[in-house]
Amino acid sequence: MDADLIDGVHSADYFALDDAGRRKQGIPRIDTHIYSRENGWAINALAALYAATGEPAALDQARSAAAWIISNRSLGNGGFRHGDADPAGPYLGDTLAMGRAMLSLYSVTADRTGWSAPSRRRILSRRISRASGYVGVATSDLAAVGAFAPRPELDENVAVARFANLLFHYTGKPQDRKLAEAAMSYLAAKEVAESRLMMVAGILMADAEMTSGSAARHDRFEQV
Repeated sequence: MDADLIDGVHSADYFALDDAGRRKQGIPRIDTHIYSRENGWAINALAALYAATGEPAALDQARSAAAWIISNRSLGNGGFRHGDADPAGPYLGDTLAMGRAMLSLYSVTADRTGWSAPSRRRILSRRISRASGYVGVATSDLAAVGAFAPRPELDENVAVARFANLLFHYTGKPQDRKLAEAAMSYLAAKEVAESRLMMVAGILMADAEMTSGSAARHDRFEQV
């Protein structure tokens, strides 16, 4: 839902009203687009809910969402579009979220449909960036450079490091560990680690999982 009732007009007075008062004036615009990234987040959460409760409806919803995204947003090479089109994409966040979602589904079903390896290949082969002076995984496809070259982003690289390291524990493939290390090398750069001290928790979690071999334990804890 949009933050404002009327685009560009701050709606503090509107949200100060009670429910009946707001409904009388109308409701802010609702975004009805279906995005790969947000569905990946939801699928991952539903798989975790199923793992914790055994509730079949949660797994059914996760599988249904995954099937729709694969059918309607897949690029056919392991990547995913954000929505109907990607003006400056494809974006790391969509492929990453769906790769993690597929790994979560596999962890609770052992079903290899939509397995995460293609997403890893897409991230590894198309987004490793050295332009900033240290390795990182860029936010969008390096081949689609416009006015500004895509750069690595902290939260996404934390998620890449944790996803790829966890995937490595499932597959044992060196390229999965390589992808985790590429993201971690960006996070460990002095310029990055010291510039975002309020967001260091994700870096520490990624580091702990990669250095202690505890990714699987962390994953089970998060799902519970």
